[in-house]
Amino acid sequence: MSPVERVSTGSAWAVLVVSLLVSFLVWIWAARQAAESLDASMQAASQDMALAIAARMDTYELVLRGAVALFRAEEGPDRAQWAAYVADLEIASNLPGVQALSYAIRLAPEDRDAHERAVRDEGFEQYSITPEGVRPDMAPVVYIEPFEGSNLRVFGFDMLSDPARREALVEATVSGAYVLTGPIRLLQQSDARNDRGVLLAYPVYRSGMPLRTEDERVAAAQGWIFATVVMRDFLRMALAGDPSKLGATLFDLGPDDARSILFRPAIGDDEVAREAVELKFEVGNRSWLLQLDPAAFGAERDRLGTTPMLVLAFGLVASLLLFTLVWSMATTRDRALAIARDITRQLTAVNNELESRVAARTSLLQRVNERLERQVAKRRSAVRARRAALNRERELNARLQAISEFAAEMTAPEPIDDKLHTLSAAARELLDGAAARVSYASAEDGRVREGGHGREEWWSARPGQGPAGVARLEAPIFDADSIQRGRITVLRREDRPFSREDELVLAHFALLAGAALSVRESFESQLLARRLAEQSSRIKDQLLSVVSHELRTPLSAMKGWVHVLGQVEAREPVDAARRQAVEALGRSVDAQRELIEDLIDTAAVIAGTFELEIADCDLGELMRAAHARAGSAALAKRVALTVEGDSRIGMIEADPVRMAQVLDHLLENAIKFTPEGGSIHMAALADGDTVRVEVVDSGEGIDAESLPHLFERFWTADPSTTRRVGGLGVGLSLVRAIIEAHGGRVQAESRGRGQGARLVIALPRRAKPQ
Repeated sequence: MSPVERVSTGSAWAVLVVSLLVSFLVWIWAARQAAESLDASMQAASQDMALAIAARMDTYELVLRGAVALFRAEEGPDRAQWAAYVADLEIASNLPGVQALSYAIRLAPEDRDAHERAVRDEGFEQYSITPEGVRPDMAPVVYIEPFEGSNLRVFGFDMLSDPARREALVEATVSGAYVLTGPIRLLQQSDARNDRGVLLAYPVYRSGMPLRTEDERVAAAQGWIFATVVMRDFLRMALAGDPSKLGATLFDLGPDDARSILFRPAIGDDEVAREAVELKFEVGNRSWLLQLDPAAFGAERDRLGTTPMLVLAFGLVASLLLFTLVWSMATTRDRALAIARDITRQLTAVNNELESRVAARTSLLQRVNERLERQVAKRRSAVRARRAALNRERELNARLQAISEFAAEMTAPEPIDDKLHTLSAAARELLDGAAARVSYASAEDGRVREGGHGREEWWSARPGQGPAGVARLEAPIFDADSIQRGRITVLRREDRPFSREDELVLAHFALLAGAALSVRESFESQLLARRLAEQSSRIKDQLLSVVSHELRTPLSAMKGWVHVLGQVEAREPVDAARRQAVEALGRSVDAQRELIEDLIDTAAVIAGTFELEIADCDLGELMRAAHARAGSAALAKRVALTVEGDSRIGMIEADPVRMAQVLDHLLENAIKFTPEGGSIHMAALADGDTVRVEVVDSGEGIDAESLPHLFERFWTADPSTTRRVGGLGVGLSLVRAIIEAHGGRVQAESRGRGQGARLVIALPRRAKPQ
């Protein structure tokens, strides 16, 4: 029996099963190859994203370093300088994702009240440290830019009150490097938008303090510069696209690899997350995990999935053809041979075509794998190049930081020759030179001085010429007026030539050296002027004290004789002229005695021997007594003098003699500067634990230029010898000294010349002697 005659229907079914099994195995192999290609594409994309995120975060670190350098160079910029620096950065365009750039100052609990008063004096009347409560240490935000919108919620917030923020600031202080927090809820975010974010913190140390150990760094900490980063905006810039559309989810890994979400697309799928590609990478002090959703690579997956489906479809068709062939052979033997030969040729062609396509696909996958390997190698090379560039930049930053540390030592007062030697030693250390020399011409006598450090044999006998085989680098020294006053020269071996970074470092150091030398000369001249001024002030105070006491002795004798003359007039009749002379002499002696008493009190204030005798006193009685004493002078000048008290004041604790002296001086000053027909009103008002006394007159008034000097000692609005109103200018200065000694304050107000004046005293009910 021929082979065709032995074919049965069972053989047809066996052929169908075997063909389907072969087709299924080929489909599985093709699908696996497509999955491996898709995984390789996703791995490459995740590495690109991780590199972009790390590079962008390194850029933000450099911005923080620049801000710290500003604090070191400016010795703490003020609010306007900080705002100008942040404005120059153009955060919106250059640093997307940064919500704000801020500075928090390190503050002890006992300094809280003084700090809040200082900030309120800058114009922020509602400023206070939040949250309320007593903590061992605080770090309130004092500078934040842009200073607008939701950033205002952070102004005054204590960064150490939040555990996550406190941990980051403490780690930054101890390590001396920038630190990233884990995901936190930003204070600027409202409930409607709750985007996650992180903080980048960098410590600011006090200049001149050692930073070698952790304890020294903690002791030297002055504050922290930190940037608030919104992760959604940050990723949009770093990945150059919407991270939700890219299928990227970002986690922060804790100590036990616990995951905290930094960013997740709006729609999440746990099933997809289990199939996602994950890549762990380091950013600063944190470990982040990038997770890519395969759904974002749908187009690539569809493209790669076409080949397995074609293979499966072709295998099914071929299996059906074989089944049909064998079945026909079993049922129609006469035409089986012809059909078998035809089908055999077709199957051979199909198998050849299938093998060809499989070989072509295998070759394509190999080329894709080779291209991916080249791309990975190229990226690794780029990473190494970037790390080398960052190392060079960190080295340059370290040298610039060393210059900033030298700046504090440059300003130390010392002889010019020692100063030049110090500068030359610093230049030699910064540039790792064998020898350095600094020449400088003094502004006073033009004399040129030199200071050197290092090997003297490296300098030739001829001035300005170095020996053969030596590399030479020079930089000019300019003073504050941009006038060249000297030069810095550094030498080292020719086989180690100076680089462009060395030139920049020496030029920057020369600028600081010029500033230090100019500051030194200015410091010496100011020190001499200060000593002369202090000597003059001591002589004046001694003269004031001696003259005041010596004048009182003959004045007592004059007062006694005036009294004797008055008694004689009472017993014997005298003419009107003599009586008028005795009265005028008595008034002059009283006025002279009051002036001398004021001078003696002024001398006591200057010498620091001014004391108060505190007792319970009735402010209303003191005001009425002062009104009675000033009544005759007001009546003689035809000035209306009124007094108004507040029944709620009652008794206060004060020195009654000194308070009477204050009221007398206020009324005397008002009468003196109020023209005839004017009015003076003195009133007392109760204001909680404070009592306010106001003296309002309709007199000549005070211009804006004179108001700040009104309570200065020996100051008068008209210093000429022909002035209309006399006086030594000590009355109001004594008023301020007495009121401040009670723990109160005094101020003057006026709308200008001819608008009258208003003097206000704020006095505590219970005296707080200062």
